[in-house]
Amino acid sequence: MYTGPTPKVKKLTEIIGELKKIVENHKVDMGSGTIDPNALNNPCGTPGCHGGWLALAMKTSTADWELGAEQFAKFIGFKSRQQLKDWAGMNPNDWGNKHGASMFYSGQAFGRNSDIFPAQVLVDHWEGVIDRLLAVG
Repeated sequence: MYTGPTPKVKKLTEIIGELKKIVENHKVDMGSGTIDPNALNNPCGTPGCHGGWLALAMKTSTADWELGAEQFAKFIGFKSRQQLKDWAGMNPNDWGNKHGASMFYSGQAFGRNSDIFPAQVLVDHWEGVIDRLLAVG
């Protein structure tokens, strides 16, 4: 049974609001190891993976997706991105599926059969997490 922290809904809502502002008409590439902030100027572009999008939403260093993922985890109440992944993996009902632990490297974490998908999927999934957390109180 998981006994660690859970996401702070208010903080999560804040960041997902920022993410929502920048994802329209863009893609996520879970296999991308680099972040291309210039891709935001190209409607077909992807600045990178889930962590890359979080880095951009948090307005942190756009050179390091790992830093974005780490800062996001801490901002929403975890000690590290590993602890966030542990929470998602051990709480599939809150996360939305059994693949939450792979949120930084597999589209399956977001219900996708591909590792390249519309970036709006990230927003929709995290909004679902927020809704599920609010429902359980």
